[in-house]
Parts: sequence; structure tokens; C-alpha cells
Amino acid sequence: MNTVTYGTAAAPYLATRAIVQLAKDEQDKFPAASDAVLKSFYIDDVLDGADTLQNAQQLQRDLVALLARGGFELHKWCANNITLLEDIPAHAHEKQLKFDESGVIKTLGILWDPTADAFMFRVKPVDENTSKPTKRLVLSETAKLFDPLGFLAPTVIIAKMIMQRLWSEKTNWDDPLPADQLHSWMRLRSELCSISSFKIDRRLTADDVVTQELHGFADASMLAYGCCIYLRSVTMDGSVKVCLICAKSKVAPMKEQKRVENLGAEIEEITIPRLELCAALLLAEQMKNVREALAFDTEKVVLRAVSKIVLC
Repeated sequence: MNTVTYGTAAAPYLATRAIVQLAKDEQDKFPAASDAVLKSFYIDDVLDGADTLQNAQQLQRDLVALLARGGFELHKWCANNITLLEDIPAHAHEKQLKFDESGVIKTLGILWDPTADAFMFRVKPVDENTSKPTKRLVLSETAKLFDPLGFLAPTVIIAKMIMQRLWSEKTNWDDPLPADQLHSWMRLRSELCSISSFKIDRRLTADDVVTQELHGFADASMLAYGCCIYLRSVTMDGSVKVCLICAKSKVAPMKEQKRVENLGAEIEEITIPRLELCAALLLAEQMKNVREALAFDTEKVVLRAVSKIVLC
């Protein structure tokens, strides 16, 4: 075949591999654009930026020129600065979704408001005509909260804990929820709509930065454990900017509680230290991923845990 046919098993690999090879072939002529293709592409979407408007415009031109050499045409353009779209035909602009007064687009499944340059989330109100909640509905509603960076980790973990309890109680997929789980779910579901007012800045860095530090926090409880990582930037005038980079949370494993019960020991005496260590491990793994992903160096990395057992 002379073309990559959509639907064949090899199509995703071939499409990605063709773009990677093109970037390597044109690396000498378009170094910055080639680097963007190799690091900032996900399947057929590219997300990248620059420190100045001029650099962003040059990167845009180089990306168009580089990909054109392989017969690829970029479209569905969107930017947080309207100047970057002036030379792009209207039909090649990304169509924006209208929520309230703002126009947003979906960026790899995440809503992005280009005007405010912030990520956001939308949750539809509860449909009163829906039948009684079941385990299947809880899982479906939870899966709709697509949040790869963990901005909603403290909220999503509540839904995960409800699902865990439903599994432990051996509730069938289409059975009505038990009374206690039904109360927890209905309260969570009624409050989820408030997420729509939550926005988080896309940009992590600040202008005229003197030092940048990574700060991570880990903690655990009987029900769950998690971590979060922030970037702390200090500018030349002494002001400080702190931004959330990512977070992650997990429910406490049921097998750990069963292990403790089988030994006849108190859960509090064994499970909490182990979960604190799980949280510390999760933070260390997340910090490693963040340091590899960031395109700049940081002067200091600080990881914090409240457990003396973890510190020892």
C-alpha cells in the first residue's frame, strides 16, 4: 500500500512513525520545529509554545513548512494570542465550544479556555428522570471525569472509594445502590457541577524568573493515599508564583486490610505506615516523571511527608 489506510492494525504506528521520521530527516533545516514534533506530538495533535510571540510565530511557520514536506497539513489551529491566528485561514481554525460567555476547545480531552489560558472542567447537572443509581452508573459517571494531570484528584478519589465499597459488598452492576453508598454518591454527584467554576492556569512559569523549585507532598489515610507536585518560581522583584503541576490519588487496597485481619492485628497498627510508604513511593515516581517532562532545570527538589516512619 502507498498510503496509511485507516482501520488497519498497523495504522496508528505507521502514522506516528512517518511523522517521527520526517522530523529526523528535516532536523538540520528546522531544528526547533523538529524538536516540537518529536516531543510535543501525541498521535496527530501537537501542543507547544514559546517564551515570546515572535518565537511562537517562527515555530508556527517552521512547523507548517516541515510537515508540508511530508504532505501533512496542519489545521484546527488555536492559540492564547489572536495574533498567531491572523495568517491562518478561517476554515483551519479550531471550532470553539460555547459555555456561558467563554469559548473553549478540547485539548486531548481536556477543556482549555484560550482567552483565559486556563484548563477547566464541565459536569452536566443530574438528570432527575434517570432511574435509581447503580454500580454501572457510578462507574460511567466517574469515567467521564477525564483528568490525566490529577487536578480533580481530591474529588475523583471519593468516587473511587464508593466504587471500592460497592465491589467489597459484591453489589451487582444493575442493582440499586445500598442506602449508605446511595447517600454518599448523591451528595457527591449533586456537588460535581461546582467543578464547572474551577479553573487552573495552563502556564506554570513566570516572567523574569530567578529560581525555580519543585515541591512535592505525600499523605495517606485508612481509605486512600495520594501526592501532589507544585512549581515554585521566584522572580527578580522578589514575588513568588506557585502552580500545581499534577496530582495523583489511589484507594487503599482491600487486600491490605484483609491481610491485617487474617493476622489478627489492629488495622491502625499496620496499615497506616504501609500506606504512608505507598504515598511516598507514588510521590517519588510522579516527581521522576515531572522532572523528565519539564523542559527546564530546577534549582531544588523538596519532597515532604508527615510520617516519621517514612522519613526514617
